[in-house]
Amino acid sequence: MNKIYRKNDCVRVSIVDMGIEGEGIGKADGFTLFVKDAVPGDIVEAKIVKSKKNYAYARLEKVITPSPFRVEPKCIYHRQCGGCQLQVLSYEKQLEYKQQKIRNNLIRIGGFPPEYIDSKMDPIIGMENPYYYRNKAQYPVGTDRNGNIITGFYAGRTHTIIANTECHLGALENQEILEVILEHMRRFGIPAYEESTGKGLIRHVLIRKGFVSGEIMVCLVINKDVETTQKTVEKGNGTYPGDFTTEDSPVGMEFIPEQSILLEKLTAIKGMKSISVSINAERTNVIMGKEIIHLWGSPVISDTIHVRDMQREGYPFTGHELTFHISPLSFYQVNPVQTEKLYSLALEYAGLTGREIVWDLYCGIGTISLFLAGSARKVYGVEVIPQAIEDAKENAKRNGIRNVEFYVGRAEEILPEFYGRDTRAEEYGVKEADNKVPHNENMGRNKAEDKETHNENVGRNKAEVKEAFIENVKKRKAEDKLAVYGIGETKEKDSDMLHPDVIVVDPPRKGCDEACLDIMLKMKPSRIVYVSCDSATLARDLKVLCDGGYEIRKIRGVDQFGMTVHVECVCLIVQTKVDTMYQSRNLP
Repeated sequence: MNKIYRKNDCVRVSIVDMGIEGEGIGKADGFTLFVKDAVPGDIVEAKIVKSKKNYAYARLEKVITPSPFRVEPKCIYHRQCGGCQLQVLSYEKQLEYKQQKIRNNLIRIGGFPPEYIDSKMDPIIGMENPYYYRNKAQYPVGTDRNGNIITGFYAGRTHTIIANTECHLGALENQEILEVILEHMRRFGIPAYEESTGKGLIRHVLIRKGFVSGEIMVCLVINKDVETTQKTVEKGNGTYPGDFTTEDSPVGMEFIPEQSILLEKLTAIKGMKSISVSINAERTNVIMGKEIIHLWGSPVISDTIHVRDMQREGYPFTGHELTFHISPLSFYQVNPVQTEKLYSLALEYAGLTGREIVWDLYCGIGTISLFLAGSARKVYGVEVIPQAIEDAKENAKRNGIRNVEFYVGRAEEILPEFYGRDTRAEEYGVKEADNKVPHNENMGRNKAEDKETHNENVGRNKAEVKEAFIENVKKRKAEDKLAVYGIGETKEKDSDMLHPDVIVVDPPRKGCDEACLDIMLKMKPSRIVYVSCDSATLARDLKVLCDGGYEIRKIRGVDQFGMTVHVECVCLIVQTKVDTMYQSRNLP
C-alpha cells in the first residue's frame, strides 16, 4: 500500500516529469508529488503544502542533487513572481517540454492516436534570444507593508505585488520608465490605487514598444474618482515639454498632479512617442478602462512585421512587410520576432495561389488578414472589438491593401446569421425560380384560382399564422443585422463569402465557440488554418472538426513566450475528400 503524506511532511523525491503549469512531478513511495520550481532530473527535498488521497502539492525546500538541465536564473524573483515558470530549466529543455505538451494534449484531449500525431508534427520553432522579447507589459502599482509605493508583477495566483522594475522578459526601457513614474509619485505624494478600498490614483502602467520602429508608448491607468484627477490647469502656461500643449489634453485638464513635470521626464526617454491615461474607476480586475485620453505625442505607435520564408534555414525575410499602428487597447502579439514566424507559417499552411476567398476569424487589428491578402483574391476579417476593426481598416489603407473587408461582431454570430439567411429560403421551401415567374403570368391567374388561394389562407390555423409571422420577423431582423455588416450587397459577393476556400481562426485561449465550429463545417472550406495559444482547447476543437470530415495535415509549435509554460501552434486541417488534391499540387 502506498504511503500517505500529510501537510507539512518533508520528503525527498526524484523529479521525473513536468506538469502543465511547469511544476516538477515525482513519486515517493508510490505517492505522486507536484513540486513547483523543480525540474526533471532534480533530487529535491520538498514540504507538503496540500495533500490529497493519491497525490500532493509540495514546496521546494532544497535541491539535493541538481538536474543537468537546471540553469542559474537571470531574475532573483523568479520563484515569487508568477510570470516565469521555467526560468531554471535550460531553454533547449523548455522547447522539448512545449513540444511534448502540444503532443500530449492532442492525444489525451483530442483522442488522436500517438503515431498519427507524430506523423503530423514538425519540430517547434524556438527563439534566438528568449529574453527581452515582450513588446508589451502591464505593471500594477501599489504599496508594500510599510506603505512604500511599488510596482512589479503579481505573485502567482495572488494580487500581492512583487516589487521589481527589472523584468528580463520586457523591453530594456521599461525599468527607466517605471523608475521615473515611481519617483514622481513619491515626490508629490500621489497615492497608488488600493483594491481593498477603491481609493488611490495610479492603478497600472502600460508600456508598449515597436521593436522595429523603436517607438515607445506609456499609458497610465488611473482611478477617475480622486480629487486630484480633475484639477484644471491654466491653458497656455508653456510648461509642457516637446510638442505638448494643453490643447492636446481635453479642456486643459490635469489628470496627474504636476503632470507637466512627469511628461517632461518621460518624453526625455529615447523613443518616447505616445503618452496617455486610461480612466478606470470600476472595482474590477480588468486592467484597462474604456476611456483613453491622449496627453502627449501621437495616439499610436507603429511597428513593422516582415513576411519570412519558412522553408529556408533561418527563416529569412522575403522582402514583403506590413506596418501597423498600435493603440493602447490594440491586440498585437507580444513577441514581434516570433510573430513573424507564426504568421508566415499560417500563410504557408493556407496554401494561397491568388485565387482564394478567405475568412479570418478573430482578426484583431488585421495582422493575419493583411498577411493573407497579398496572396489571396479576397479576405474577410471578423472581430468583436469595434476599435480593433477601425485599426484594421486603417492598417489596410496604410499598407495599400484593397482586397480585404472587416466586420465588427462575434464570429459565432456573424457567420451563422449570414449562412442562415442564405439557406433560409430552402428551409421555407422557396426556390429561386419561384421568384422569377413573369408578372403577366401572375396577373393572368383566373379568378377561381385566386379565390381558392384566398379561402385556403383564411382557413389556416391561427397558430400557423402566428408561427409564420414570427419566423418572418426573425428573418427580417437577421437580414437587417447583416445589412449593417455589409453582407447581402450582391449575390456574387454573398456566394464568395458563403463558400470560402480557406478559413483562418486565431481564437482566444478558450478556443472557438461551438456555433463557430458548426458553421465552419457547414461552409466546408477546403482547408482551415488554426492558430492556437492553448493546445488544450485546440485539441478539443480539432476533435469536432475532424469528426466533421476534416483531417490534420500539419502541426507546428512556435515558442512565443520563452521562460513560461505557454506556447502557440499552427495547425492545418483539410477536407478528407480533397486530400489527394493537396498531394498533386505539392501544397504543404
